This record gives sequence, C-alpha cells and structure tokens, in this order.
Amino acid sequence: MWAATTLAQTTPPLRLVDGALTATPALKAAFVDDDNWGTGYVAEYQVANVGTQAVAGWQLSFSLPAGSTLVSSWDGVASVSGDKVSVTNASWDGRLSPGAVADFGFQVDYSKGSGRPQHCAVDGGSCAGPPAALKKPVPTSVPAPAQGEPPITTSPPPEWPGSGGFAPYVDMTLQPQDLVALSSASGTTTFTLAFVVSSGDCSPAWGGVTPVGSPSDYIKRAITVFRRAGHAVIISFGGEAGTELAESCSSVTTLETAYQEVVDTYGVYDLDFDIEGAAESNTASIAMRSGALALLQRDEASLGHQVEVSLTLPVLPSGFPDDEMAVVRSAVATGVHVSIFNAMTMDYGGAVASPVQMGAYAIDAARAVHHQLASVFPGYSSAQLWEMVGITPMIGQNDVTDEVFTLSQAVQVAAFAAQEGIGRLSMWSVTRDQQCVQGIIDYDSNICSGVLQSRWAFSHVLQTG
Repeated sequence: MWAATTLAQTTPPLRLVDGALTATPALKAAFVDDDNWGTGYVAEYQVANVGTQAVAGWQLSFSLPAGSTLVSSWDGVASVSGDKVSVTNASWDGRLSPGAVADFGFQVDYSKGSGRPQHCAVDGGSCAGPPAALKKPVPTSVPAPAQGEPPITTSPPPEWPGSGGFAPYVDMTLQPQDLVALSSASGTTTFTLAFVVSSGDCSPAWGGVTPVGSPSDYIKRAITVFRRAGHAVIISFGGEAGTELAESCSSVTTLETAYQEVVDTYGVYDLDFDIEGAAESNTASIAMRSGALALLQRDEASLGHQVEVSLTLPVLPSGFPDDEMAVVRSAVATGVHVSIFNAMTMDYGGAVASPVQMGAYAIDAARAVHHQLASVFPGYSSAQLWEMVGITPMIGQNDVTDEVFTLSQAVQVAAFAAQEGIGRLSMWSVTRDQQCVQGIIDYDSNICSGVLQSRWAFSHVLQTG
C-alpha cells in the first residue's frame, strides 16, 4: 500500500461536535468500480487530501442498497450497521499529506440492481469533489512492440530479485477457486495459477476454454480479491494438456500480444512457463517464445514494470535433459531475464530405479540443475545460482504408480531448500493437499494426494523451506 509522505506541518486532531465528526473540507472521496460481474463487484474508495495541509486520520461512510452485502474489505477498519458501512483509516494509512490518496477496498455481493454504494460521506462531509488522484502515473502513450527479433546476447540476466518462497500450483480449470479461503486455510500467501493455453488460435484462455478477460472469466475476480487482501499470484502458461500459445501463434509479435493481454487483464507481472510434452522439442515455438518474452520484458520495462519469468521444465535426477537445456539456452541467448529455473521433480518413469526415493531424487535433480546453470551463467556465485533454482514435486501419488512423494520426503526437501537458499519451492497442487476418501490409492487424483495425511500437511511442511 502506497503511504503518504510525512510533513512536519499537520492539521489539528479531528474534533467531535455534539458527538458528530466535524467535516474536513480538504478530504474528498471517489468511488472506483474495479471489477463488476453482474451479481457482485470489487471496488474501492480513494480518499484524497485536496487541501494545502496534512490531515491526521479520516473516516468514511456509505450505505448499500437492499439486497447488497459487504463480503470483505481491506486497507481500512470497517463496521456494518444495517445498510450503513462505517470505515476508519488503517493505523498505518491515516496521515494524508496534500495531494495524497488512501485506498479503502471492498467486495460486495448483490442480487438485484447495481449494488453501487450511496450516501457517501468523508469526515461527516460530502464525498463529492475533484476526483481522487491516481497513485501511479498513467503513461500518455504506450510504445508499440518493436518489430523483428530482439538482439542476441549471451550475457547473464541482471540480478533482479526472483519470486522466491513457497508458491504452489492451483489448478484453476478444475472449478472456481476461492483463493482467499485457500490461503486462510493453508497458510499460503502466493499461488501459481495454472494454466493459460491457446483457445484454438493465438488467443489466451484458461484451460483453452475460458477466454482471458471474458465475462465468464471468474479467475479475474478471484485474482483481484486475492491481491487486494495483500497476497500475490504467478500466472502459469502451458502445462501438460492443451495447446501451448507459442505453438498456435504465427509470429513473435502476435505471441507477445497474447502475453500482453494476460498481463494487462490481471495486472500481474510474474509469469511462469510450464513447457512439457511436444512443446519441449518444438524448436520453432521455443524460439518464438523466447523472442516474445524478450519483447514483453523490454516493452513493460519502458512503463516501469518488471516482468519476472520462470521456466518450469521436466527434469531427471541427473538434471535437465537436452531438450530442456535447449529451452534454457534459447531464453538466455535471446535476452530473456529468467528469475527461476523450476525443476518438475516428478514422473521419472523408467529413468530411475526402484524403490523410488522421490525426496532424494528431487535433491539430486536440484543439485544437477545448479551445476547446469553454472555453465550458462559463469559469472554467478553458487548462492546466486541457488536463488535461480526451483523445485516442484507432485505431492503424494504421482502419475507413475511406484512414484510416491511422502510427507517425510517433503520434510527432507524443505530442509535442503532452506539450507541452500533455493529461489522457489512449489508443488502440484494445492487442491490435492488432502487425504482421499479412500485413504491410500495407487493412481493420481486431481483432488487428493493418495497418501495418509491431514489437510494442508504438505503446504505446512514446504512453507518452511
């Protein structure tokens, strides 16, 4: 949350007259409808100091039409009495310098009408006035994507901060997911949302079915609410099923446009690319993806946005196979700044001996990837290389019958990750982090792990990594 600049000069404390808050003429508030889906919306009030002196504290009130319910709120302390919502500033966001803006965000469900707030008052006075200033400048023009291929370079990416910590995958194509509820229950504050693929042409869609930003895109609402609660998401492209966008677009620039549509729709600049199946060895799509990502990073950087990219690739205990290393080298040579090289430590098949020790193999794979990256980035220290390594096991029963990633192995991997300072721990997937009704099963399920466990046990263990 953007904080107001502190000034030495302030207005006197707010005064009560006959039990009512006196109006502060310098304060105005503007309603901003961030996302409306017909039966509810996410919105905010921007409280602005349009005066010439700083203001210490503010109070906001509004009413909701019949049939409307305040579901949640953030960046302020709200109470509800009948149809009236009363808000006081958060403790860290009360002091407003001249020209400063404070946000109060909230979600409303409604059954009829618009549900739009009414009778807005700030410090007892009318909210109406000059529109609240936006906190971030809006560019007056957006540069067109550069034409042609980006320059080739073999220099390592700059030391941009990676997207570290625990960021497990959530299969957003299974069913509508309440990310806030998942976070509250599991303790996880960053999710990797899977998967955006092609809808049949060069158009991004969740699972190839739900077009990005369409009226049916419930994921946009889920992301908006989750981020308003102070949490973060990574959007993942590709996966095992569907057609990867780089395989369906006709050029570097049309592919960049597809990626740009996702970035603009959700305002998310942390992107993951899960490259597997036929896409692993499709040299044309590999080159196109690298070129499009280099352009996207450059164009967004001109607007002050840093696009983080992670590459999630199949791995063996001996490291990335040749096809996967070709993906890595293409991205680096094309100038893509990759923060995380994420190893999918799962589904080794006949490449490993029985009994399969999934924890040990995950650690072996991570060490091998670390060694491989040293040859790609010779100027990096060992610690810097570890910060670029990711580990993503498939919890519980894998697709291969004799491959089972247990809770004790999760403890082993989490301890290793903490010891080496790896950049990201993840897992497939949050929706599987519970025991199956049948208990132990020998096939993979989308909704349970196949091993005996308490709910969210893998999340709790891997968060410590």
